[in-house]
Amino acid sequence: MASASTNAQEDASSPPSPAAAGVISSTPSSPSRPARPPRSVGSSHPINLLEAVKCNGYALQHAPDEFRSDRDFVLVAVGRHGRALEFAKPELRGDREVVLVAVR
Repeated sequence: MASASTNAQEDASSPPSPAAAGVISSTPSSPSRPARPPRSVGSSHPINLLEAVKCNGYALQHAPDEFRSDRDFVLVAVGRHGRALEFAKPELRGDREVVLVAVR
């Protein structure tokens, strides 16, 4: 019985392991390969940019020129925030459908 209480005292005095405490390590599982930083929303990857303008049409102002002149891309942006039309290329600011979507 004495040995059981000794073990209980040792268990109580030693700190729990991170896994036992429910702590998840943020270090990569492979020490030879460092973790990559997350992509920024403003990167020029089309999917990131599309997601950005879906959430906030004003993100169009940070998009590269090729996206600011893409009709479908601009339609998504002005559909979300009509005033984002000011960041579209001039030829799209004069496009009837783009303007109608922006004013709705």
